[in-house]
Amino acid sequence: MTRAAAARLSSWLLCALLPWSPSSAAAAKQRVQVAEKAEIVMSGFRPLGGGRSLIFVDLSEPVAVEVSSKGRTVEYKLLGARVPLRNNRNPLLLREFDSAALSAVLVPEKQATRLVITLRREVTPSHRFVKRAPFTTLEVELPRG
Repeated sequence: MTRAAAARLSSWLLCALLPWSPSSAAAAKQRVQVAEKAEIVMSGFRPLGGGRSLIFVDLSEPVAVEVSSKGRTVEYKLLGARVPLRNNRNPLLLREFDSAALSAVLVPEKQATRLVITLRREVTPSHRFVKRAPFTTLEVELPRG
């Protein structure tokens, strides 16, 4: 699958998850435009209470994302995203927090960047993109572990 086809598919999937109404379907499709190139500004962690937590990645533009998991590792492949600051490649060490995650790290690749989250135990995180000017934020919410 080409990058353009993957971007169209991801855009379509994002539109499919939005609340649907006849008048908002076309508007939603126009709102969700994914970039082929974006920069990762920063990543971070925030406890939400009750054992839930949030890992976030601020991006300059929305990008297509591919999710995969194997055992206690979940990967979010951010297509077209790059990490310009070396410090953002350092892992988030989360062992001391009441969280389902042990660590999270951004791993740059040639055409993408992977967000690799190592979990304490197998849980199913959810993710979403949130627009907060001037950034688009990928939020990965981890349930109580």
